[in-house]
Amino acid sequence: MKNKDIFMHPLIAILLAITSGGIDAYTFIEQGGVFAGLQTGNSILFGISLANHEFDQSLKYIFSIIFFALGIVIIKVMQRKLDSINIRKVIIMFYEIVVIMIVCLLVKNTSSVLIVGLLSLVSAAQLQEFKLLKGNPFNPLMMTGNISKIAN
Repeated sequence: MKNKDIFMHPLIAILLAITSGGIDAYTFIEQGGVFAGLQTGNSILFGISLANHEFDQSLKYIFSIIFFALGIVIIKVMQRKLDSINIRKVIIMFYEIVVIMIVCLLVKNTSSVLIVGLLSLVSAAQLQEFKLLKGNPFNPLMMTGNISKIAN
């Protein structure tokens, strides 16, 4: 029998969405106009930079997408190894906190590409692990749809 997921209370869902939105706002405003979680936005910006022959700019979008994909793989491995839903969520939240703390330590002396990449790992973890809210699909990287789901 599967463990009941106690972590997807609406308050937790709100905090996850706020965190994801804050990370994306931070990386876009402070780290060179790249999103950590909104990979659709990065794909669009990648295409625009290619069309404008700004190949050096296009690389920063690709790195975020690659780190995001790597983050999905890391979490999928954790999901396969950890049977207990609640223990897994605690470990993944701890993983996210550790990565964010590493970013805080490195932000002044590290390239924005690495900072966005590390934060993309966090965004990927949230997307991959926190997919349900009260049994309904939930996407912590998207605010608009989540507001209506939380209000129900």
